[in-house]
Amino acid sequence: LGNQNYELEKSLVIYPNPSVSHTVFINTNYTVDTIELLNINGQLVQKIENPTATNTVFTLENIPTGFYFVKVSNQNGVATRKVIIE
Repeated sequence: LGNQNYELEKSLVIYPNPSVSHTVFINTNYTVDTIELLNINGQLVQKIENPTATNTVFTLENIPTGFYFVKVSNQNGVATRKVIIE
Protein backbone atom coordinates (compact mmCIF):
# COMPACT_ATOMS: atom_id res chain seq x y z
CA LEU A 1 0.00 0.00 0.00
CA GLY A 2 2.69 2.50 0.97
CA ASN A 3 4.82 1.73 -2.08
CA GLN A 4 1.91 2.29 -4.47
CA ASN A 5 1.15 5.64 -2.79
CA TYR A 6 4.80 6.59 -3.31
CA GLU A 7 4.51 5.65 -6.99
CA LEU A 8 1.44 7.89 -7.41
CA GLU A 9 3.25 10.73 -5.61
CA LYS A 10 6.35 10.26 -7.77
CA SER A 11 4.46 10.07 -11.08
CA LEU A 12 2.22 13.13 -10.52
CA VAL A 13 3.10 16.12 -12.72
CA ILE A 14 1.13 19.37 -12.77
CA TYR A 15 1.92 21.98 -15.42
CA PRO A 16 2.29 24.81 -16.15
CA ASN A 17 3.15 25.95 -12.66
CA PRO A 18 2.77 28.84 -12.27
CA SER A 19 -0.10 29.11 -14.77
CA VAL A 20 -1.12 32.39 -16.39
CA SER A 21 -3.91 30.80 -18.46
CA HIS A 22 -6.06 29.82 -15.41
CA THR A 23 -5.74 26.20 -16.61
CA VAL A 24 -3.52 23.40 -15.32
CA PHE A 25 -2.87 19.93 -16.67
CA ILE A 26 -2.41 16.92 -14.41
CA ASN A 27 -0.43 13.95 -15.67
CA THR A 28 0.02 10.58 -13.95
CA ASN A 29 0.47 7.00 -15.09
CA TYR A 30 -2.06 5.80 -12.52
CA THR A 31 -5.84 5.59 -12.37
CA VAL A 32 -7.36 8.64 -10.68
CA ASP A 33 -10.57 8.43 -8.65
CA THR A 34 -10.81 12.05 -7.48
CA ILE A 35 -9.14 15.40 -8.20
CA GLU A 36 -9.66 18.16 -5.64
CA LEU A 37 -8.60 21.79 -5.88
CA LEU A 38 -8.18 23.38 -2.44
CA ASN A 39 -7.42 27.01 -1.70
CA ILE A 40 -4.63 28.06 0.64
CA ASN A 41 -7.09 27.85 3.59
CA GLY A 42 -7.91 24.23 2.77
CA GLN A 43 -11.39 25.02 1.43
CA LEU A 44 -12.62 22.92 -1.47
CA VAL A 45 -12.83 25.01 -4.66
CA GLN A 46 -13.41 22.27 -7.22
CA LYS A 47 -13.88 18.50 -7.07
CA ILE A 48 -13.98 16.02 -9.94
CA GLU A 49 -15.08 12.45 -9.25
CA ASN A 50 -13.92 9.77 -11.70
CA PRO A 51 -12.24 12.31 -14.00
CA THR A 52 -11.78 11.60 -17.68
CA ALA A 53 -8.24 11.71 -19.03
CA THR A 54 -7.01 12.46 -22.52
CA ASN A 55 -3.75 10.54 -22.99
CA THR A 56 -3.33 10.31 -19.18
CA VAL A 57 -3.74 14.11 -18.87
CA PHE A 58 -6.53 15.65 -16.79
CA THR A 59 -7.46 19.34 -17.13
CA LEU A 60 -8.63 21.88 -14.53
CA GLU A 61 -9.94 25.08 -16.13
CA ASN A 62 -11.22 28.54 -15.14
CA ILE A 63 -9.26 28.64 -11.89
CA PRO A 64 -9.22 32.08 -10.23
CA THR A 65 -5.88 33.72 -9.45
CA GLY A 66 -4.30 32.41 -6.26
CA PHE A 67 -2.33 29.67 -4.49
CA TYR A 68 -3.87 26.19 -4.48
CA PHE A 69 -3.27 22.58 -3.61
CA VAL A 70 -4.23 19.92 -6.14
CA LYS A 71 -5.04 16.64 -4.40
CA VAL A 72 -5.18 13.52 -6.56
CA SER A 73 -6.60 10.34 -5.02
CA ASN A 74 -6.97 6.73 -6.05
CA GLN A 75 -7.57 3.46 -4.21
CA ASN A 76 -3.86 3.27 -3.31
CA GLY A 77 -3.44 6.71 -1.77
CA VAL A 78 -3.26 10.47 -2.19
CA ALA A 79 -0.74 12.81 -3.81
CA THR A 80 -0.79 16.59 -3.34
CA ARG A 81 0.96 19.39 -5.22
CA LYS A 82 1.03 23.16 -4.76
CA VAL A 83 0.03 25.22 -7.82
CA ILE A 84 0.06 28.96 -8.47
CA ILE A 85 -2.45 30.65 -10.79
CA GLU A 86 -1.36 34.13 -11.84
